[in-house]
Amino acid sequence: MSQPGSPLPPGPQKKALPGWALAMIAIFSGLIVLCVVAGVVGVFVMNALGSEVGNINPFKQLGGTAESAQPTQQAVDTASAQALGAPVSSGSLTLVVKSAAPAASADAELPPEEGSTYYSIQAEISNTSGEDVFFNGYDTYIQDAKGAIYKLSPFALASAGVQSAAVFQHIAAHSTTSITLDYEVPLDASGLYWVTQTQSATPAVVRLP
Repeated sequence: MSQPGSPLPPGPQKKALPGWALAMIAIFSGLIVLCVVAGVVGVFVMNALGSEVGNINPFKQLGGTAESAQPTQQAVDTASAQALGAPVSSGSLTLVVKSAAPAASADAELPPEEGSTYYSIQAEISNTSGEDVFFNGYDTYIQDAKGAIYKLSPFALASAGVQSAAVFQHIAAHSTTSITLDYEVPLDASGLYWVTQTQSATPAVVRLP
């Protein structure tokens, strides 16, 4: 028992947290902040992507349905179009359309859009140069009398059993190859022309039946 007037004994002292504990607290605090920031950024990105995805029409992107049957570029002048079976030139290539006609779907699961039909073209391509040439079937299209353009259709190709890679041809120098190209056009489309600009800025045009 302390004497009157003597100082009181010191109270219990708080122990300081060890360094490792302080370090762990700092790390966990940092992780929490990072998670919050990442969550906010993630929500923003998902919202942005969601708005973009919502605007995508997969059929329009693929170019294989009636959605692609719209004027997508300036129509070419067809005044100099050649008749079916007549040779046309595109750069060093000479092309002859052997046949062109509506094609029935070979695959019941890949029919054309309602009001449209698949249209198949068989062509012979000759490389008249001394160098190998690459032919891209996607540089071709069908144009109607109104100037609407119908691109090569992956669905029409698949329906006809044509491999997608088959529309890309590596043609050796002074050699000839055959190719099948399939499109999708409206049933009421008339005045059809086949156009290719594969090897030249000047289009080669063939009048179709």
